[in-house]
Amino acid sequence: MLKIWKVLRKKEEEKDWWDKSCIDRWIARAQSNGVDIPKEVAEQWLFCFIDQYDFIRDYVDIDLTKVTFKLVGWSTESILDIKPGELGHKGRFLPVIRDLKKIKGDINKSSYSHIESIKNSWVENGTWETPPIVLDSCHFPGFKSPYELVEGYTRLAWFNYYANSEDNISNVKLSSKHEVWLMTLND
Repeated sequence: MLKIWKVLRKKEEEKDWWDKSCIDRWIARAQSNGVDIPKEVAEQWLFCFIDQYDFIRDYVDIDLTKVTFKLVGWSTESILDIKPGELGHKGRFLPVIRDLKKIKGDINKSSYSHIESIKNSWVENGTWETPPIVLDSCHFPGFKSPYELVEGYTRLAWFNYYANSEDNISNVKLSSKHEVWLMTLND
């Protein structure tokens, strides 16, 4: 584990989820340590999971001071090339697809049925509300697929279900473009 991962562990004054200034303090501290991270990436990944080794263990040898996160638009075909990684595939990806099959893609019966903005994004826009984080493996040795999912397992599972299933009670029609946060090395 590189030192920067230890430096970025949350301090006591950054651990209150209800205090929105905690993430701002954490991001400011990350930036002062040379890590340029967009708030949307921090919210769903690093700030959220920096203290949970199981969620970050595949990435702790990456020097975050040399990483760039770019918001890019990808086609449906490109999104289908994203792989969830070995642990994510078994533990957080396939179970979501199995659950969607059981309910025939009915968003109103899904685990996110209580979050209107997520349901509306899929039904009205044909894409996720929050772009997932994807690692461009050509920049980082040790990853098997060209594009590996870092965070967004449920979103990618939903995407794959709606792209590949004819059972779709919610009648989700995928958009032709989808945003992702692409993790690469600095130029």
